Amino acid sequence: MENQNTTNNIQGNFIDVKEIIKLLARNWHLFAFFLAVSLGIALIFYKYSPAKYRVGATVKINIQERADQDQFGNLEGLRLAPPPKDFENELLVLRSSSIIEDVVKNLNLTTTYYVKDKYFKQEIYRFSPYFVELTEDHVQPIKTLFTIEILNETDFRIVMDKKHIEIYSYTDHSVVYELPEFKIDETYRFGELIENPHMSFKIILNSEFDVNTALDRKYLFSLSALYDQIGTMQSTLEVEPAGEESTVAYVTITGNNVAKSIDFLNSLFENYIDRNLEKKNFLATNTIDYIEDQLASISDSLLFTEQQLQDFRRNYQVLDIAEKANRMYAQLDEYETQERDLERQHTYYRQIQEYFTRNMNSSDLLAPSSMGIEDPVINTLIGELTTANNERNTFIANNQQLSPAFATLNATIENLKTSISENIRYSISNTQVQLNEVRGRINLLNAEINKLPQRQRELIGIERQFNLNSEIYTYLLQKRAEAQIIKVSNLPDSEIIEFPKYHGKAFPDATVTFAFAIFMGFMIPIAIIFLRSFFNETVRTREDVERISPFPVLSEILHHSSSVFQNVVSEFPLSPTTESFRSIRTSLILQSADRSSKVILLTSSINDEGKSFCSLNLATSFTSLKQPTILVNLDMRKPDIFIDKLGTEPLVSIHSYLTENAKLNDLIINTEVPNLDYISSSEINADPVEMLASEKFAELMMRLKEYYSYIIIDTPPIGPVGDAFVVMQYSDINLYISRANYTNWKFMRKKLLELYQKKYQNVHVILNDVRPKWLSGPSTYYTYTYGKSKKNILARIYGKLSKVKTASL
Repeated sequence: MENQNTTNNIQGNFIDVKEIIKLLARNWHLFAFFLAVSLGIALIFYKYSPAKYRVGATVKINIQERADQDQFGNLEGLRLAPPPKDFENELLVLRSSSIIEDVVKNLNLTTTYYVKDKYFKQEIYRFSPYFVELTEDHVQPIKTLFTIEILNETDFRIVMDKKHIEIYSYTDHSVVYELPEFKIDETYRFGELIENPHMSFKIILNSEFDVNTALDRKYLFSLSALYDQIGTMQSTLEVEPAGEESTVAYVTITGNNVAKSIDFLNSLFENYIDRNLEKKNFLATNTIDYIEDQLASISDSLLFTEQQLQDFRRNYQVLDIAEKANRMYAQLDEYETQERDLERQHTYYRQIQEYFTRNMNSSDLLAPSSMGIEDPVINTLIGELTTANNERNTFIANNQQLSPAFATLNATIENLKTSISENIRYSISNTQVQLNEVRGRINLLNAEINKLPQRQRELIGIERQFNLNSEIYTYLLQKRAEAQIIKVSNLPDSEIIEFPKYHGKAFPDATVTFAFAIFMGFMIPIAIIFLRSFFNETVRTREDVERISPFPVLSEILHHSSSVFQNVVSEFPLSPTTESFRSIRTSLILQSADRSSKVILLTSSINDEGKSFCSLNLATSFTSLKQPTILVNLDMRKPDIFIDKLGTEPLVSIHSYLTENAKLNDLIINTEVPNLDYISSSEINADPVEMLASEKFAELMMRLKEYYSYIIIDTPPIGPVGDAFVVMQYSDINLYISRANYTNWKFMRKKLLELYQKKYQNVHVILNDVRPKWLSGPSTYYTYTYGKSKKNILARIYGKLSKVKTASL
């Protein structure tokens, strides 16, 4: 039952947490080594990597105020999205390419200056000893480094040598062509034009820089494409909201130069605020321009009518008119004022209709109220349309045309345009009706006036025209003043709460760098250990053997430092290996205490597992009991390896004994070891199975039992041949030898199951060459090939690799 349970258990998962911890602890030297290496690399990386620094600022964006108030007293505009959505859009605007493009151009960031130290180049900003002045309409080489050596206050040397270089146009902002190779190594004077078909610029000496400090140093500069530089700056810029309900944003940028990053953020905020203020002033500016045009026109008319009135009174000495005529002309003035107002409305409506007919940008439409036209419906619709177009422009500036919200916004704009067009058509029709009615009244009143005396009519007409122009002029002056007051009183929607300042080193980060080094210092050896364990299919511990074996494990044989095949029990009687054999001897005696003669057979899976080594030393250990013991070598497929250790040449071999008429006394050899005899297999036989199955071999075993208390039989491995199966019918105890870190557990399990299924009895497994933790010494072991004991080169390599302990099965 116990064996059956063992058989059923061999398929399980044999790795547990306790064993893993033991495995890692056995390989502590790997962890120490890789931790030291990784921390050393981390220290070098942290000390010599080009540093990057973080610069940050805080900005507040007043979304609510801007969205709810109309600049010209219009009805409150309706927002297309709630304030948080507008705030998110403004965050995208801050990182938009259009704003960053202006910053890159203002600060000339397409040209980068460096100074070269012993190992690395370091970016310099504001403190370069020279400046590059590009010829605007000429192509330039980009993505390459020019080396500048300052020779004296007037001369410098420029060097560049690169293959596959791009030639770029700063006018078209595109790569014009590529060159397979480009070289330059010339000396020029500062301010001299350096020009050829592929580049054109000047090197200007910085007058504020001490040239003497730059004579022994190498400086470099590089040119980059505009949009490449925009992408680079955009990738290092981060804009994040301070909180879910907040309209405050944290703006940070990471760069190689702190001063450059501070200037970039300052310019970014300045550009963003100017754009916002320009957008707010756009309507007021358009209104002022329109009023200025009207004032210029009405001013000429006013001057003309004023001069005409003065000339008429002087020539005809007419100063006043009758009361009735005054009333008639006053009413005519009222009708004509109405006519002008209606004509202005009609003209305005026609202009809006023409805008939509031409499909022009409706974001610059003037609101009706700014022209003195009170039309609440159109005022509201145009306010909504202006807000929607501003939202749409924001989406386009941030390349969000594929957003579902952008499609919804376009649909909203089209609906607003349709509603405005319908209302405009109705207003044009209604205004025309009112205009016709007022003109009819004017015609009737003019007919009455024509009945007045001619001089009175002329004077009243001139005065009426003068008063009308004066009123219009005064009205336009008032409107212009209002628009100018609004423009002057406009404030930006954003304000900087914390100006850009240094926020510390961003890269390399000491905590991250050394934490990663420690992580890798643990992970690399863990990976090595577990990968080797994963691919290692050998038995390593007694527990491994117990898991795969249906037979009991008798004992372990400790490793011996000798690299050759030798009789350890005889030559090293106090060694741990000798104690292992004594322990096995005691167990075997207890196993067969009821037998007068004990036949012990040793076999293994394959060669080099220590079967012959165990046979020799186990036989030697029995001789210390003063009992006659014989070692029988039945491995007739290979040369005899025991002769050199036992010190006697055989007269005949077992092959001769079984096939010829040799005598038993000639077959048995008396060895140098007291109480130990030996039967040799010095002649190689290709097929010894028939001889081992013969009656003569059975007779030999019977006779040996008569003379010897212990018979130790060394048989070939059962993996390649089946000799041992034939001999097992004569054995009392069968020992299956396996070797730690050498025997393949799958093959061993297969052979043990074969023995178990064939119902062989008294089978015990021994694990050979076990290395306890307290045992030191090189990981070597004997090998033999056709009688020669030597240290195999593969074994030496394996010995080095086997220092990495692996997990059990």
